[in-house]
This record gives sequence, C-alpha cells and structure tokens, in this order.
Amino acid sequence: MNNIVFVLFLLFCANAFSNDAIDRLDKLKSQLRELKKYEAELKDYLSDCGKQKNELAATISNLDRQKRDCENGANEVTRNLIRLRIKKTQHQVNVSNLEKELKEKREVLAKLLQERHILQNKKAALMIQDTGLSSAAIQLQEIYDSSMSLQNEIDETLSFYDQISSSHQEWLDNLLLSVEKYVPEFNNIVDLESFFLETKKINLFRTSTPNESNILEDKKQYFEKIRVLDASLSELQEKLALFAGSTSMASLREKKIDEGLLESLKEQDIKIHETRISLAKSKIALDKLQMKRGYLSFTIPGNWNKLAEARISASSLSVSATAIASANNALNSSDFYFKIKTSLDKRQFKTQRTFREKYCPRLARIYLEEAKKYLSDMNSILPGLHLDSILLGKTVVLLKEYERSFDIYESSIVPASESSGNYFKERKRRLTLKMEKSEKLNDECKDKIKMLIEKDEDTLDSERAYVQIVENC
Repeated sequence: MNNIVFVLFLLFCANAFSNDAIDRLDKLKSQLRELKKYEAELKDYLSDCGKQKNELAATISNLDRQKRDCENGANEVTRNLIRLRIKKTQHQVNVSNLEKELKEKREVLAKLLQERHILQNKKAALMIQDTGLSSAAIQLQEIYDSSMSLQNEIDETLSFYDQISSSHQEWLDNLLLSVEKYVPEFNNIVDLESFFLETKKINLFRTSTPNESNILEDKKQYFEKIRVLDASLSELQEKLALFAGSTSMASLREKKIDEGLLESLKEQDIKIHETRISLAKSKIALDKLQMKRGYLSFTIPGNWNKLAEARISASSLSVSATAIASANNALNSSDFYFKIKTSLDKRQFKTQRTFREKYCPRLARIYLEEAKKYLSDMNSILPGLHLDSILLGKTVVLLKEYERSFDIYESSIVPASESSGNYFKERKRRLTLKMEKSEKLNDECKDKIKMLIEKDEDTLDSERAYVQIVENC
C-alpha cells in the first residue's frame, strides 16, 4: 500500500513536473523565438556597425592625414614665425640706421643750406667786387706798361754802362800789357814803389796814362741817368704800393680771387727790386773802375803797390760787367742753376741705381765720392762767380739739399761696401738667371757672364764687369 501511494505520489510529482517542464519549455521556445528575432536584429545592427566601422576607419585615416597636415602646417608656421621675427629684428636695425642716416642727412642739409646762404652772400659780394677787379686789372696794366717803358730806358742805360766800362777796361788791359812787356820781372816784385823809384821807369806809364776827366765825365752822365731812373722807379714802386695797399686789393687778396693778378703784382715788385740791385751794382762797379784807373795813374806814390791788385782784378772786371748787365732779369742766369741741378741729379741717379738696382756697393761708393767732390768744388767756387743775389741764394739752398741727400746715401752705401756678401750673392744669382735665358744673348756676352761666374770674386773689378754686362747685354 505504501508502495502504491509512493508510486502515485511519484506519478503525481512526475505529472506536476512534466506540466511545469512543458510550461517552461514553451517559455523557452518563446524566449528562443525572441532571441532569434533579437539575433536577426543584432545581425542587422552588426552589419550596420561594419558599415560604420569602415566609414570610421576612413574618417580616422582622413583625420590622421589632417593631423599630419596640421602638424606640418604648424611647423611651417613656426618656421615662418622665426623668419618673421628675424626679419622684424633686421627691419628694426634698418629702421634705426635709416633714422640715423635721416638725422645725418638733415644735419648735412642744414649745413648745405647754411653754405648756400653764405655762397649767395659771397656771390653778391663778388658781383660787387667784379667792377673793382676789372678796375684793378686796368690799373695794373697801366703800371705794367709804365714798367715796360721804364725797362727800355734801363736797358739803354745798362748798354751805355757796357760801352763806357768796355772802353776803360780796354785802357786797363793795354796798360797791364805795357807793364808785362817793359817789366818782365813784374810778377816777382814785392815793393813796387821802390822799384819804380830806383829804375826810373815811372815815366813809361805816365806817358801812357790819359787824363781822368774822360772817365769822370762818363761817370757823371751815367750817374745822372741812374738818378732819373731811380726817381722813375720810386714813382712806379709808390704806385704799386698804393695799388697793393688799396681796399679793393686787400679784399681780393683776402678772398684769394684772381691769383694771376696778384702774382703779376708780386713779380712786378720783384723785378723793380732786382733792377734797383742791378743799377746799384753798376754804380759800384763804375766806382771801382775809376779807383783802379786812379791806382794805375801813379799820381799818388802811396798807391803804387796797388798795381798788383789792379792787375789781378782787371781780368775779371769785364766778366763782372756782363754779370751786372744780365742781373736785370734773374731768369737770364737761371740756366746756371738748372745745369748744376741736372748734373747733381745725374750723379745721384747713377749712384742710387748702381747701389739699389745693380747691387754694386763699392762702385756706388766711388760714384758717391765723386758726387761729393763735385759738390765741394761748387761750394768753393760759388762765392767768386758774382751771381745775382737771388740766384746765389737758390743755388746755396740746392747744394745744401744735395749735401744732406748724399749724407743719407753714405750712411747706407759705406757699411754695405765694407760687408757686401749679400750683394755679391744677388749679383751671382742674377747672372745665373741670365745664363738660363742665354738664347737671347750673343756669344761675347755669354763668355763674359761665364767668366765672371767662374771667377767667383767679390771685388770692385767684378762689380765693374757686372755693370758692363747689365748695361751691354
């Protein structure tokens, strides 16, 4: 019984469980259908998501590309910004420089405007002075014409001096010839007065001595001419002084206008001064000529011993007269100055070239010594040449300049001549180079060069031989 009840219970339980399972199964089927429906929706959604994924991938790719472009753009912008900052700095510097230039140009413009104002004032003053300048030129021309007219009178006076001095000089020369003819021992006589008294030969000269009146008359005429000329020269100089000291001339000199006019004025004044000197010299020379005739007239026994002096100086009197005549224009004697200068230039060039270019210190020293001797000779004879004072001054200055120049050369040449090893090497090197180009040389030159190289001697003779080769080959 219990078993049946148990079985029934089991059956009841099984039925109840079965019904419950069926219900659950129905529910599961219903859920399964919903799940399948949801699955279909999910598949549709996933399909849509796949499509969106591709779109998103393309979008992301585009965004990445845009990002790279933006980064490149940012870098470019940064670089451009740096360049702009540099340009900005440069522009600031340029602006600063331009401001400085503008300031300087404004200052220059202000100065130019000021100068323009000054120049306008000067122009106005010059226009006012132009009339004065023309007037001054006319006055100077008048003075110049007067001077030229006076110059002709001066030339005639000096010509008259030449005539009278020549005639009296001829008398002196004839008298001295008589002395030497009749008294051969004249050169050895010490006391002329005793000689003439003892030998009674004084009558010889008294008979050949003309009257003093002729030279006194000539001298009187000449001195009168000089007096007139001197008065004319004083008048001309006074005109020049008034002209030079005038207000218009002072203004011209101050403003340095028409230098040619001022130079003409100075030259005219110098010529007048030189003419005065010439006339004064001629008067002195004529006085000396008269004195020498007095010495030789033997009217005063105490002057007999001066015959020797007259004899010595008579030979140079005609030269002095010529010098005085030509001293009227110092330029006539300027050839003397340029001849000395040319000679000194040649000697200096020869010495310098021998030393600096030909490397021969011993030979250069000889040339230098010759040049210094020439200079010494000129210094010794210069006082006896009776040169015009201006020309003499210029010549003395010239000789001093060359003396200093030769002293400077001597300080280099003398030590080099005493220790000339480097100069010898240089000569030898140049000879060797010359031999290397021997196709341009003739056989004689080749032999000379070869012989000098083989000798290998540093002597004065070798220097002379080297110079001959340099000059002739």
